[in-house]
Amino acid sequence: MHPLLEVNDVVVAYNSHRVIHGVSFGLSAGAIGCLLGPSGCGKTTLLRVIAGFEPVQEGRVSLAGETVSRPAWRLPPERRRVGIVFQDYALFPHLTVGRNIGFGIKHWHKEKRSDRIHQLLELVGLSAYVKSYPHQLSGGQQQRVALARALAPKPKLLLLDEPFSSMDVDLREAIAREVRSIIQPFMKVPEYEEDKSFYAYVPLTQVHFPTLPHPDFAGVTGNGDFADSMVQTDHYVGELLDLVDELGVRDNTIFVFTSDNGPDPNWPHHGSAGPWSGYYFTHQEGSLRAPFIIRWPGKIAAGRVSNEIVHEMDTYVTFARIAGVEVPQDRAIDGVDQVDFFLGEQPQSNRDSVLAFVADRLEAVKWNDWKLELYERQRDWWTPPVKLGTPKLYNLLADPREEYPQTSIRNSWVAYPALERAAEFKHSLVRHPPIPTGTPDPYSP
Repeated sequence: MHPLLEVNDVVVAYNSHRVIHGVSFGLSAGAIGCLLGPSGCGKTTLLRVIAGFEPVQEGRVSLAGETVSRPAWRLPPERRRVGIVFQDYALFPHLTVGRNIGFGIKHWHKEKRSDRIHQLLELVGLSAYVKSYPHQLSGGQQQRVALARALAPKPKLLLLDEPFSSMDVDLREAIAREVRSIIQPFMKVPEYEEDKSFYAYVPLTQVHFPTLPHPDFAGVTGNGDFADSMVQTDHYVGELLDLVDELGVRDNTIFVFTSDNGPDPNWPHHGSAGPWSGYYFTHQEGSLRAPFIIRWPGKIAAGRVSNEIVHEMDTYVTFARIAGVEVPQDRAIDGVDQVDFFLGEQPQSNRDSVLAFVADRLEAVKWNDWKLELYERQRDWWTPPVKLGTPKLYNLLADPREEYPQTSIRNSWVAYPALERAAEFKHSLVRHPPIPTGTPDPYSP
């Protein structure tokens, strides 16, 4: 079965200037993808290529296995069934809301077109504005009209070109939530195929800075924005769990919840690191420790709790083994297989250490229940980092807040295995040099 969208080695150039150079990726039906990159790197151009507004000089674009763009030929945009919401929404100022939404389905029968317009107006909560003009709407309302217009022809693929970039932070969070709820019904496959595996990565914006809850959750706890955002996150995760149950794949779906690394130190986004100290961009436990909750009914015992070390990188190797996929052998893989540990077949994790980097600095090494601190801990984001002349050692079981460094020589032996782990990583960079900044994609080791 072909992915819904395939972009293969696409090159776009204006005269001799290449805007897009050899981009390749795919997107499955029902999935959400995100293009990340600095301003001017070609994200909008690539979306216009997919929609059919721009030609390609090399490569091809395919939708559901059918080529729609190749050098010297492209399927017209109106025949692609691709919807797009532009950065500035591009609403027609002389048309009403209803006529804007119906613009792309003018060829439909009048009654069918009217039904579709009213269905979408109800979906985006703008039924009362069918005869209004764009200049009479707020920014958020205009954004919803643009989204409804893109959905009107029932597209196979929906493209959003930074639709929240011109909104303030509060409105952006509110509208982003509405867009998620609007798009969700279009993500569901009409009939679930039991033999089709899937992997979904859902990055929620909370509880990361700025920790501003959606208006539906603002004030619900009475304990500030951070607590409200926690409740919001819990609600959204619950919706995803409900969706897995609704699809009838609960027993054969591995569901993982993990979160950002630590609270923010700046008002008004303060949170709590619980029994630990530190916040993100520090090497303390309040930054490094993150919840990792995994559910696999019948495979992983419910209610089991462990204080063993597992790194996010381990999920790649672990889930690859579960899925029966071979891990590449031509590059360094830092993750370790945790299948037996997750399944309860062994009590210990296969990882005994974590290297704590802040920016490009190795600031601490965690080995089992010990932390070897190589830099002074930072209390703000502006103080220059200070490397310690003599490292500090903490016993994290006896001193989880890292308040009392071990000064006795009797525990100095811990420095050897801790620094050995750091040396192993350093040697791996010699064997497998990091990819230089600016290396063209796709990259081959």
